[in-house]
Order: sequence, then C-alpha cells, then structure tokens
Amino acid sequence: MSAVAPQVLRVALRVVAVIAAVAFLMSVRVVSSSRDELRTADALRARGDFDGAVVHYRRSAAYYVPGNPFGEAAFAALTRIARDSESAGHLDVALSAWRSVRAAIMQARSFYTPHHARLAAADTHIADLTVRVNLVPTSRTNHAALRTEVVRARLARNDDPRFLGSLLVLVGFAAWVCGAFLFSVYAIDEEDRFVPGHTRRLATAMLIGISLFLLGLLIA
Repeated sequence: MSAVAPQVLRVALRVVAVIAAVAFLMSVRVVSSSRDELRTADALRARGDFDGAVVHYRRSAAYYVPGNPFGEAAFAALTRIARDSESAGHLDVALSAWRSVRAAIMQARSFYTPHHARLAAADTHIADLTVRVNLVPTSRTNHAALRTEVVRARLARNDDPRFLGSLLVLVGFAAWVCGAFLFSVYAIDEEDRFVPGHTRRLATAMLIGISLFLLGLLIA
C-alpha cells in the first residue's frame, strides 16, 4: 500500500500539471485573439467605419479571461462609441454599441456572468434607446416610460446557465479525463492485458464522468 501511494501522488501531480498547462495555453490563445480583434477594430475606427469597428470590438471583449487588458480596452471603446454617438444624435450606432457590450458579456458567461455593473448599464441604455429609435410621433400621450420598463424587464430575464449544471459539466469532464489517463497507466499491463481490479474501477470512474458531463449539459 505504501508503494502505491507515491505512484498515485505522482500521477495526480502529472494530471494537475497537464490541466494547468492546457489552461495556460488556452488563456494565451484567448488573450491573443482578443488583441488581434482589438487591433482590427481600432484600424476600422480610424478609417471611420464605426459599424465594422463595433463588430470587432464586441469579438475582442467576448474573449474573456479575468484581467484581460485587451477585452477591457474593447469594452471601453464600445462605451465611448455609444456615448459619443448618442450625443451626436446617431442613436442607431449607439444602440448597436450598447448591444455589443451586452452580447460580449453574455458570450463570456459560464457558471457566472462577469461584468455585472457593465451589463446593468448596457441594459439601461438599450431599453432607453430601443424606445427612442422606434418611437413614432403621435398626438396622444406617449407611453415611452412604460415601454422602456418592458424592454428592461425582458433584458433582465434570467436565462443564465444553471450553476448546478455547469458544475456537473466541469466535474464530469475532469473525472472523465482523469479516469481515462489513469486507465491508460494502471488498467493495462506491460503485455497489453487488462488488469481486472483497476480496469473495473477506472472504467466505472470514466462512465460516471461521462454521465455527469452529459447530465450537466442537459441541466445547464
């Protein structure tokens, strides 16, 4: 038993190292893509193509990693475009920019939604601008305030992924991958034969992992 414990510890450390390396490489990829989209957006904005810039700023902001400076710069640029356009009377451009802020945040959510304050501000402006852009002049009393509240209520409707489902997806995936890795190490001997005890236990762990993963997808 004492000889098995160090082996299990070494395997566990290897699994953790692999997961950390994969997470690091994914983070680098996300930040790099965010930077590229930001540069494209800045170039389009410099040429006066605000519609194209808004699209690429949204993509840059949607590449979410905590502390990503390029995503923060993209959000700042979208907010600036929205406020400047609204001040200049270009309500359609302002609405597009605020919708892009919201869309980027919603794309980045997982078991939690980042940028809560920014999302609330975007929802407020979207509700107001939606009514103003679609406002039809009439001699009767205008119910703009009521319609603004209706739009805001629709935006505030909670359709976030359920926390339990997201947690099951993560746990199930981790159990699945770790079980497969341990299966390849311990369930097959040097002569490519299955080791009965390890095979049964690790195959069960893999099956549980896959089941939790699929159940999480259904719940989320």
